[in-house]
Amino acid sequence: MKDGRSPPEDVPSPRALTLRPVAVAWLLAVGVDLLFNAGLFSGLFDQSREPSLLADAVLFRRIPVAYMALAIAVGGLAWLLDRTDQRGALAGATLGALAGLVVASMGIVTLWTAINITGLFVAAGASVQVAEMAASGAVLGAFRSGGDRRRLTRRALIFALLAAVIGFVAQNLVTGRA
Repeated sequence: MKDGRSPPEDVPSPRALTLRPVAVAWLLAVGVDLLFNAGLFSGLFDQSREPSLLADAVLFRRIPVAYMALAIAVGGLAWLLDRTDQRGALAGATLGALAGLVVASMGIVTLWTAINITGLFVAAGASVQVAEMAASGAVLGAFRSGGDRRRLTRRALIFALLAAVIGFVAQNLVTGRA
């Protein structure tokens, strides 16, 4: 609708678990990931500080696997939003943040119990997963509200691009590397 409100409860919402909403939400999550992991938290990816980390070259080669896992998580979040009939960016972001907390608890925190990584690395990783899923949920929830899908797609992709650019600039500031 033009005023941005959700349709009445008795009007079916567009599904979030379709290609465009999931792809756009995933691209925004990748942008958020680059903002934090390639940028603001890049100093944490230091083998002298985190001896359990793989070498940079190995970490870099494994990034696509992590982004595939993120795509699966975003698809699962889309399914959950459809299943619970959540509509709107705020409802989606809230459910996404909760899902991100669950994913982080099961992933990073559980990993912390098995390998030697610092609490700061765990907290940073968990907060990134919460932020990625909250951003994805906001996009998916907004798609479920209806409205101009092209405009929503443009905005989400612009935010993703800005987040990535800010992440790369921050990386140069934080680590002093180009």
